[in-house]
Amino acid sequence: MKRLMYAAPKYLAVIAACVAAFFIQQAFAFAHGGNVASFVDYGGVFRVPDVHIFGLSLYYVLMIFGLLVTIAFALLRAKAFGFGVVTAVLIPVGCVLEGLIGAKLLFGLEKVIVSGSLSAFSMSGQSLFGSVFLTFLLVPLAAKLLKKDTRLLYDYIAPFWILMLMFVRTGCFLQGCCGAHVYLIDGIPVVPPVQLFEVICDLLILQACFFMERKYIDWSSGKVGKAGGTLFFLVTMAYSLCRFVLEFVRDSVTVFLGLTFGQFYAIICISIGLCVIFSTRKKK
Repeated sequence: MKRLMYAAPKYLAVIAACVAAFFIQQAFAFAHGGNVASFVDYGGVFRVPDVHIFGLSLYYVLMIFGLLVTIAFALLRAKAFGFGVVTAVLIPVGCVLEGLIGAKLLFGLEKVIVSGSLSAFSMSGQSLFGSVFLTFLLVPLAAKLLKKDTRLLYDYIAPFWILMLMFVRTGCFLQGCCGAHVYLIDGIPVVPPVQLFEVICDLLILQACFFMERKYIDWSSGKVGKAGGTLFFLVTMAYSLCRFVLEFVRDSVTVFLGLTFGQFYAIICISIGLCVIFSTRKKK
C-alpha cells in the first residue's frame, strides 16, 4: 500500500495532463461546430453542473475526500515519523482546518487592501497562500504541544498541504472558478484549463516530495538527513514558482507592478524558504 502511495502521483499527473489536452482539443471542436462532449462549454471549459451531494457542492465534497486521503497518507507514514494513530489522524485534520481558516483570513485581508476599508472584510472566498502563512506560524507551537521536533513536524506535513491543494484545484475546475483568460488562437477562443495545469504541478511536486522523503529523511533512526526539516519549505517554494508562472494565465486582478496577489505571496514564500534552507545548512 505504501509503495502505491509513493508511486501514484506521477501516474495521476499523466491522467490530469490528458484531461487538460482533451479540453483544449474540445475548444477547437466547439469553435468549428464539431463533435463536442456534453460537459464541455465555450472555450473548452467544463460545463458547470448544479451538483450537490448531501447539500454540499462538488468543491467541498472534494475537499472532504481530500482530507480522507490525507489521513490515509498520514497513517501510512506515521510509524516512520514516530507518531501514534490518534496523533497521525489529528495532525492532518488540524492542518486542513487551519489551512481553511488561513485561506479565508487572507482573502478577507485582500478585500480590505483593495477597497481601503475594514468594512469590506469578508471570508466568503479563499486565498490559498493564507494556509501556508498560518502553517509557518503554527507548526512550532504544535510541535511544542506534541513534544516533537519542529523539523520532524514540518517534514511530516509537507505532502499534506500540496495534496489538499490538488483536490481544491480540482474542485475549482469542476466549479468553474479560478479560471484563465480567454485566448484567441487562429481566431478560436480557448480558455486554458489552468486549474488542471496547477493540479499537474501539485502532483509532480508531491512525487518529488515523496522521492526526497524516501531518499534523504530517516527519522526512525533518530538522525536528520540532508533534507531534514526543510521538506515543507522546498514543497512551498516549488509550488510558489509554479503558481507565479500560472498567474500570468489566470484571470486574476493585478494589484501592483503588473503582479497579482498570488505572485507577491509566491515571492514571499520563496524568500522564506530560501532563508530557512540556508540557515539550516549553516547550522549543520
